[in-house]
Formats: sequence, C-alpha cells, structure tokens
Amino acid sequence: MTDGERLKDIVEAAVARGDAPGVVAAVATGDETHMAAAGVMAVGGPAMRADTLFRIASITKPVTATVVLSLVEDGLLGLDEPVDRLLPELANRRVLRRPDGPLTDTVAAERAVTTRDLLTFTWGFGMQGAMFMAPELVSTAADLVAFGRMLLRGGDPVLKPGTVAEMTRNQLTPAQRARVWPGFSFLGDRGWGYGVSVTEWGYTWEGGSGTAWSNTPDQDLTVVVLTQRAPDETGMPAVCEQVRMAMSS
Repeated sequence: MTDGERLKDIVEAAVARGDAPGVVAAVATGDETHMAAAGVMAVGGPAMRADTLFRIASITKPVTATVVLSLVEDGLLGLDEPVDRLLPELANRRVLRRPDGPLTDTVAAERAVTTRDLLTFTWGFGMQGAMFMAPELVSTAADLVAFGRMLLRGGDPVLKPGTVAEMTRNQLTPAQRARVWPGFSFLGDRGWGYGVSVTEWGYTWEGGSGTAWSNTPDQDLTVVVLTQRAPDETGMPAVCEQVRMAMSS
C-alpha cells in the first residue's frame, strides 16, 4: 500500500467512526506530497476538498514566530529587548502575588516582558475565554505543508539555518518548567521553542479548532491534519495523531 493510499484509508476511517464530520490530511517527505480529504465541511454540508479553508487557530503561533524571527535577523527587533516600545500597554506591569490569589493582590513585575518571553510563552499572562471566539488567519493543508517544508530545508528563503535551529530547540530552563501554573501539567515531556512545542521526535503545534501540524526532521517529514472539531476532554481528534504515527512508522 502506498503512502497516499494509507492516508486516504486513515481519514476515511476517521470520518466513518465520527472523529469529525470531515478531515483533510497531508504528508510530505522529500519531493513527494500526499493529500487526502474525506467527509463534509459541516454536518449536512458540501463534500470536503483538499483545498478547503480551515480556521487553524493556534497554528498561527509558529507562523507568527517565524515572521518575528525574520525581523530579529533584520535587526528590527532584539530577542532580549523589552516589548514596551511596540506594546506600551505592557509597560510597568503588575502581576499576581500568587497564581491562585485574588486579582487585586498584585505586585510590580520583576522585569519587562521581552520578545524572547513572547516567543517561548513565558510572559506570565493569563487568558480570557473570549479570545477563542475571535475571528481567525485561515489556511489550507497545502499552505501549512509549504511552511513546514521551508523550516525543514533550513528556513530558505525566510530564515537562516541557525535561526531555525534555535526556533525548534527547547528553550525552557528547569526553573521555568517547575513554575507551570498550579494544577496544569500540559508540558509533560515537551518543551517550548520559539512558537513551537518541542518533542523527542521533532516539533509541532495544535490548534484549538482541531488542527495539527508537525515536522519530524530525522525523517524529513511534514504532517498536517485539519478537522473542524475542537478538542474535548479526551484531547484532539484521534485522527491527528493517527496520521502522524502511521506516516512516521
């Protein structure tokens, strides 16, 4: 069975068992790219197509990080530069005395937020639920494959190889890992790079609307799985990991 046939079987089986109303998946290695679509765009809607637009949610993070790093390469930003110049509303911050304390119990922040903090998700912000309902920079499987292949070939023509290497390695210190918000253990065995989650096999990011993108450098492999079903208490739609595991075996 070819990779294309395997991919088609996986996404069709995912739709048949109810993982999501529709799925588009793409895998690329070397000069070969395989894509498969199954199901419908919405319940009772038109058939899913390989070029269907999806709300990719947090997969915008690695894309945005790449843009920021290109500005760092051009000397327009510094990784350790306070962001006050461009984001004055973040200047002179006050922070919670303790994570589980009342919102009125604050102290002055020890230092300013830097570009590096924003890229590694160590800025110390809270979250507001409405952010997940805001309009989102939609994309296609082919676009995200192109983005992944750019990084795997060393960043050309967007970034330099050294910048990609820094972007995709774990940047978290042991002290930072020990200070994850109480009650949350979402790091597990992962680390944060610049805009990516770093794993033992490569780097990845998942979107809150049921989208997943990953690169496995040792296999020159890019995997994209797009659904329109948000994660639930069991996590992402199972097809996201099934495709990656099947194509990396």
